[in-house]
Amino acid sequence: HENVSFSSSFIKTCLPEGSNLTKHLCPGLSNGESNRHEALVAAETDLRQRIITNEDSDIVRTFVVGDELSESIEVHLSDGDEWWRTRLVTRALLHAVHTHRQGLKEVTEGADAMEQDDPNANVDVVDVTTEAIMLYQTVINGAMVKDGESYNEKLEQQGAIKKDQEELMLMGGSHLVKQVIEVGGYSNAIVEGCVFCLVEHKICSSKACLDALFSNTQDGKATHWWSIASTAFRIGIAGIISGSDDLVGMVLDTNAEEDQQDEAIKAKFQPVLDSATDLIHFCVNRLIELLSSDRSESKKLMPVEVDLVEGFKLFYLFTHATLVDLLTEPSELDPKPVSSAKAREMLAEANLSGPALAQICRDSEHQSNALEALIGVLEAAKL
Repeated sequence: HENVSFSSSFIKTCLPEGSNLTKHLCPGLSNGESNRHEALVAAETDLRQRIITNEDSDIVRTFVVGDELSESIEVHLSDGDEWWRTRLVTRALLHAVHTHRQGLKEVTEGADAMEQDDPNANVDVVDVTTEAIMLYQTVINGAMVKDGESYNEKLEQQGAIKKDQEELMLMGGSHLVKQVIEVGGYSNAIVEGCVFCLVEHKICSSKACLDALFSNTQDGKATHWWSIASTAFRIGIAGIISGSDDLVGMVLDTNAEEDQQDEAIKAKFQPVLDSATDLIHFCVNRLIELLSSDRSESKKLMPVEVDLVEGFKLFYLFTHATLVDLLTEPSELDPKPVSSAKAREMLAEANLSGPALAQICRDSEHQSNALEALIGVLEAAKL
């Protein structure tokens, strides 16, 4: 939708509000929706050009959170558009992805693009995009903070309880990743590269990525979601380790009594286990929501249900192996802290064993064939 069509321009400038001609010129697009669409496209185009020309990040941030842009956009917005700044910034930063996608579309549709010199042919889309993300990180953060403030203001006006900062950052990060999936979802390599960058630089959390992935599995946008989820999990856990002096520098006393060693090991890796438990339990609870009711009268699972159940199996196997490797990895200062058997015991104590996760599903108030299938998969995952 980068270029504004003649029909939508005609609707905006020549037709009265609510004209019946609207549905014939642009089916499904009302005058209000046309105005909203054009305002967002114009702002995105402006922002994209600023980023392509490497405009100073402080200037871009001031533009994004400023009153001038807000006044030109907010008059056209409707419910559900609270995170519009985050959406604009993300989509503008994905300009190379958009161009690449359009090029592929032209080739598959038989255009003459193959016969012409394409200045973007040798562009590494992931590198260009992640460099832009890092360069304009303060712009992304500013957009999410401003959107979060606006969201809370709206809740306050409705007499609802406002969200705390952690909840707002989860919502903003999730919305950010949803845009990455929407624009770059045609290539898992692009989505994974962007997710890697976003989590590694703490622009959004692993949990926000997981939330976005589960939100997009229903419409088929997040293909191979478990692979992207595994990347988000791995980078998030690695960030906890690198950010903790206890984990990086703590050396275990191999001459201590066995009980003392066990306590020292648990203390050393507790931040990792706590984070892993939070993320994996979050996934299980989201799956319970998504699989809580049967989609058909047949006992045969729908393709989207199979995708969720089998996808989580792969995600769980990866996360379990990642944690076992982490707990048993030797270092120059420290011998192998625990055996593989001890590592699995620690994961079981943290309620991360397959049967423990299956019990969470059983304890929920929901029942469905898909949920039973998930329980069966988890019960069998006695690693």
